[in-house]
Amino acid sequence: MTQALWGQRGLPQTVDVAIRSLSCSAVFTQLTPQERLYAHYLSKAAWAGAEITQRQVSPESPTIFQLALELHRSCDGDWARLLASPDDEKSRNELDRFLTYLALVLYNMGNYYGYGDQKFVPSVSEEFIRHVAAKSSSKARDLLEECLPAMLSPHPSGLGFPSEDRQSAYYLGSRNLNHSDIKAVDKLLALHGMGPDNTRLRVSGTDPEPNSFEVLQASVEVSESNVVGKLESGAAVSLRNGSFSHELNTVCKYLREAIKHAATDTQKDMLRAYIRHFETGHMNHFRDSQKAWLKDKDPRVELILGFVEPYRDPAGSRAEFEGIVAIESPVASDRLPRLVSGSREFIRELPWILSSPSSGSLGPFESCDIEPPDTGLFSEDIRDTCGFKNIMIANRNRPPNLDLVDAEKEAPIVAVEEAREYLSHEYYSSEIRIAVHELLGHGTGNRLLRETADGSFNFDRDTPPVDPLTHEPIRTWYKDNETVSSVFGSLGLTLDECRADGIGLFLLSNKALLATFGYDDSSERKADDLIYSAYLSTAVHGLEALLSYDVEKKVRALLSAPGFVRVDVDVPSLRVTVHIDRAKTLTHGRKALGELLLKLHIWRVTANVAAFREFLDSAAAVDDYWLGVRSVVQARKIGSRMFVQGNTFLCADGQDALYCEYPESPEGLIKTWVERVADI
Repeated sequence: MTQALWGQRGLPQTVDVAIRSLSCSAVFTQLTPQERLYAHYLSKAAWAGAEITQRQVSPESPTIFQLALELHRSCDGDWARLLASPDDEKSRNELDRFLTYLALVLYNMGNYYGYGDQKFVPSVSEEFIRHVAAKSSSKARDLLEECLPAMLSPHPSGLGFPSEDRQSAYYLGSRNLNHSDIKAVDKLLALHGMGPDNTRLRVSGTDPEPNSFEVLQASVEVSESNVVGKLESGAAVSLRNGSFSHELNTVCKYLREAIKHAATDTQKDMLRAYIRHFETGHMNHFRDSQKAWLKDKDPRVELILGFVEPYRDPAGSRAEFEGIVAIESPVASDRLPRLVSGSREFIRELPWILSSPSSGSLGPFESCDIEPPDTGLFSEDIRDTCGFKNIMIANRNRPPNLDLVDAEKEAPIVAVEEAREYLSHEYYSSEIRIAVHELLGHGTGNRLLRETADGSFNFDRDTPPVDPLTHEPIRTWYKDNETVSSVFGSLGLTLDECRADGIGLFLLSNKALLATFGYDDSSERKADDLIYSAYLSTAVHGLEALLSYDVEKKVRALLSAPGFVRVDVDVPSLRVTVHIDRAKTLTHGRKALGELLLKLHIWRVTANVAAFREFLDSAAAVDDYWLGVRSVVQARKIGSRMFVQGNTFLCADGQDALYCEYPESPEGLIKTWVERVADI
């Protein structure tokens, strides 16, 4: 496992926000001076791309970002100087709420949550914000005038998908785009050997037909717009290089410094490929970087960088810039080899495995040559041919100190009498579940039934495998060059993550697996308690998911098991409590989860997107009863978390790097960015 050192991930906001330190001081000091310098320059490269992410989130995000930094600079972090009456309690409360808003913007890289395409706005008056800026500087006042209307508006910023109440700064121009437009453009790009990952799309013309599309590719190199083809509608599609040129040039500058301190030639090859990718925009160079990344076995300092995951693109194809630097945590990493060594036996419990342990085959729906990952990789063609790695962040989740927290407030949906026990076990069951999710959840499911270019099949076409869901021969499969992403589109990530998370919960019920982590019937934390905690946690998180109208699929599955899950709602006292029958955890809960996993897996490996979409439409439906439950959950919800991340600085002689941590507060989080940007 690794401890995250720097990253750009956001978490959904709630009314109360807990701020914790994402500390890795102990493991950073254990590195050699060379490794510390390598980590330092990688982190500089990661943070240098922050403005790219902000500009991808919304047009106003970079300006709000700069406003937060300028307000801090103008008062040198003494925020009370910006108040008319520093001793007035009401003004101090308003300042606290405004600082929390600014910290959320910095943490989420913009004024939209990291997931869910939901905008958040300040919970203070316009008058208060204007007063703070007036006491600050002329630059702050100018920045505020530029961003204030969009900052205060609860509505999307007007780009991309306003007809669907979606926003995205990936899509620009004089008319609205729809999924058909985007799919047609991306198909044309694919014909020319280009992917959409590191692009934005600008459209001109008026409804119903656009005049042209311009693909804006991220690269240091700048080019004029060149036509690459036309769509069936007659609209021209052109390509222009040079988006985010300045920011990517800075990224490359720090990667070149990191090369000087790399431990191996493989790391140097990886960074050189990254540089070529950022300079030219060509995705082939990114693939080269990932191939080298796979060969970088068990590094002390790990890196994920670039346009990687499309979480905030409504179309699910364009990726935001992401930078994560992580340091190996030896204690956490020691447990994983034991999980990997027993993985083949654990995998045989999965509901689609159709053969006996004595046979070499695992059945028609799973590869017989499972290779659990060494330690994800984001390009499916590389994953299929070269394998993959997983990075698990060990310091994002810590067990609470039950002597310092109010258990009822920390677990408001759990029965009061169970809250302390639940909190004492939930962290540890979650840690195991994440490990299984990454290693075995994403380590299985790699046998996609398909037809290849020469007309052959990787299954018996004359006697196709029998679909265990319909009990009839399969009718769908992948065509040549199709992937999960290309077939399922934006639903592909949902399918993969739901499936992997379900596997984490399903296999956690195996006591032999729990024993590899040191938990059995005689350990301080009993295996049965961890299993119970894991299922209860799933039910709790499912109810919390009502806040975004996204009923957790696994909870619906558990609710379908008669008498296993019960939800008690007391509207007058604003109390909702979830209960599960401990005696039915393995007989009912695990059985229902296995039935769901079988569906998800079979739909995935047979490319049955229609069945998966139908399932999502029915599972995500929220009727009047659940809307009522949602209102109570909203009143009782626990605050979300933001993490304050440290900075590194060069020593005076440039021969080593130091690590600096900050207070767990909005002020501390804002200060990290002031010092981080000043040093880039």
